Formats: sequence, structure tokens, C-alpha cells
Amino acid sequence: PAACSNYHYSCSRSRIMATSGVALPLKNFLRLCCLTWTLHVAVATSDQCEGVLLVSASPSNVVQYGDRVLLYCTPTTNATDTIDAVSWTKDSSYVILPAGESSSNPCHCTSAINGSSSSVFLNVTDSTDVGTYVCSLQLSFSLTCRASIQILTAVPPVLSAVGSTNWTANQGSTVTFSVSLTNPGTPLASVVWSKNGVPLSNTSNMVVT
Repeated sequence: PAACSNYHYSCSRSRIMATSGVALPLKNFLRLCCLTWTLHVAVATSDQCEGVLLVSASPSNVVQYGDRVLLYCTPTTNATDTIDAVSWTKDSSYVILPAGESSSNPCHCTSAINGSSSSVFLNVTDSTDVGTYVCSLQLSFSLTCRASIQILTAVPPVLSAVGSTNWTANQGSTVTFSVSLTNPGTPLASVVWSKNGVPLSNTSNMVVT
């Protein structure tokens, strides 16, 4: 029909919006136009996922065996009115189920959904609980957004002295103390020099590198 020929239409849930600003119920539009005219639907892009999900771990994503951790997946306020489903997976393929269905979970964990937010309760028992956890958000316009967090095992750093640890120095002489951080650990460690509990910094007669 001529009424359909000069418009570019985009689909939003159950309504059709024409570029002219005229909104038509979906069923009326299809009855009017779909048999004889092409419907141009606006396609969602990956840009719409930017900033949609916030994923965090409490108290930390660096754990030791015996720790209990909560993973949170919270959509931003801009996304809450378009959410169809929220789910969790581990290492990209294993779905994390809620309590009562968790016997096949890939970790000592259960998932829970509270409105538009979702969480995972993790009881860190062994190496199966370490890995990448992904929260997936299915939006009503058939776009899936994902955000991930990595659970890491705490590893202590390895620091060792290089050369002698005992020196006898004459006034005016130069002495060099060296250490080697052979394993920075997880989380990454940094080296701080101190004297009698006070951190050292560069001065006219001392260089810290």
C-alpha cells in the first residue's frame, strides 16, 4: 500500500516506529504491510554491551583453599528494563546451576538470581574452583552481553638475597645490597626497602632502585 512505501521502520518490542514518528501496533502493521513490503528492522550491535554489566568478587578474586567468595553480576540501570535472562558459566562452557540443581556444577558453587541481578556463591575447595567465571545477560532484543572475572589462587612471592647479607664497611665506602624477586606471586608483589621499619628513598648518599 502507498501508506507503507515511504517509511523506514524499526522494531521495538511489540510496536513498530516509523521514521515519521508514527507508532503502529505490531499486529496492525503486519496486517497492513508485511505481505507486500519489506520491513527494515534495526539490528542491535555489540556497542550496546559496553558498560551494561558490572561483575565483581567479594572479598577478593585472589583466593586460598577454604575461602568463601561471592561473585556479583549487576546490570546497569540503563539495561534493567530489557533483560530476559541472566546466567553464569565457568571456563566458557559449564553452566552454573542454583542450589538444588548443583550436583553437576563445574565447581563447588551455586548460582542465585535476585531480580535483574545474579550471584555465585563459591566455596573454594580445590583447583576446580579456580578459573574464569562469565555472566551472560540476554536482552529482549536478542542481544547477549557478557562480562567475566578470573578467580586466582594466591601464590606467595619468592624473594632472595643476592650476594652477602653481612657487610663491614668503612666510613666513606660504598656498599650495595641486592635482592631477586624470582617469583612475583599472585597478586603481584612489589619490593620496598626499609631501615628499622622506615621505608627508604633516594637521598644524596643513597640510591634505591
